[in-house]
Amino acid sequence: MAETQRLPNWLFAVLHAPYGIVNGYFTITLGFLLAQAGVSTSAIAGIAALTLFPLTWSVVWAPVVDFTLSYRAWYVIGTLAAALGIFLAGLLPVASASVVLLGVLAFAASVASTFTGQVTAAFAAHAEDGKKGDAAGWFMAGSIGGIGMGGGLGLWLAHHLPGMPWVAGLVLGVICSGCCLGLVMVREPEHAHRMPRLLATIGNIWRDVLGLVRSRTGILAFVLLLLPMGTGAAGNLWGAVAGDWKANADMVALATGVAGGIFSAIGALAMGRTCDRFGAKTSYIVGAAVMGLILVAMAIAPRSPGMFAVFTLGYAFSNGAMYASFAAVMLEAIGTHCAATKAPIMTCLTNIPILLITLVDGQAQTRFGSGGMLLTEAVISFAAIGVFVGFAALMARARLAPA
Repeated sequence: MAETQRLPNWLFAVLHAPYGIVNGYFTITLGFLLAQAGVSTSAIAGIAALTLFPLTWSVVWAPVVDFTLSYRAWYVIGTLAAALGIFLAGLLPVASASVVLLGVLAFAASVASTFTGQVTAAFAAHAEDGKKGDAAGWFMAGSIGGIGMGGGLGLWLAHHLPGMPWVAGLVLGVICSGCCLGLVMVREPEHAHRMPRLLATIGNIWRDVLGLVRSRTGILAFVLLLLPMGTGAAGNLWGAVAGDWKANADMVALATGVAGGIFSAIGALAMGRTCDRFGAKTSYIVGAAVMGLILVAMAIAPRSPGMFAVFTLGYAFSNGAMYASFAAVMLEAIGTHCAATKAPIMTCLTNIPILLITLVDGQAQTRFGSGGMLLTEAVISFAAIGVFVGFAALMARARLAPA
């Protein structure tokens, strides 16, 4: 029987917040400050890329957490290292001369935050049965809120204390470190896969991963996350197309920044409860369909700043819901054994369609305009839903282990 822990699900938001804070600080706060200092866009993009790169390759080093030390120890190591990276970055001058060092710190802090994220996912995998969806909602709300703190609070502090840019790094570093206090409420799960010999432990982890890949639950999860439905890719281009709705900079900042983050977090929490009631995969498909309908409505509705705000906030809500349903599908598939290894596999998979559809959206906007971009993403999403429904029907007849 799977081991579970009776934990308040809001705790997963606290534990996952440092993962988002690192992302928000290095991509939003530092990006804005460096732009104000006259640093080239390409250099700023390089730092953002170094921040995001480890998030797509964490599967490479993820098994280390499952065959060494404890989950609690790895959480402390990852979180404190991430906090230190943010603090040190805040001490550097905001200038072109600091770009290389800032890039190194961004990469190091992001790698450290992946340990924080995968351990938190492993803890969430041990949430009570029937409440894993709610745990997934809080898990993703923590990441979204962390990005808001790293980008919003960090930028606010840096902007209002221009002579002391290090204060933002210090405050965010302290917040990250403080999240470690949440471990007081968490019991270290049993690691039944660990053996006296390291090779035997690695063999057990490998067999557990293969079991996931060969099971009906695992295959359905992999296909669902790889199909380009409900990707939220259009959100990456709101700033580029806002002019078609005559939305000014303040409107874009509000709709895609603080307000968008709040709506995304609310969407994640609402979808978490929905996943527990109707099932993770069903909720994922319904969430993707709703996002597609929002895109169609935005494409055909009158274009004005007000309509831009309404639809981008609705899109943010549905995007948060998709994040939560992804997390619920992930927690359902990985189970409790070797969860810290299997969670990053799912995360890497779901980033593939997001990247691809972002590129497709860019091409579609160039050829067909902003309305065509929105309709292209919606059509692809609806087609992907149809493919998954057909595939799931075929899988229902296959003789595969359920999990």
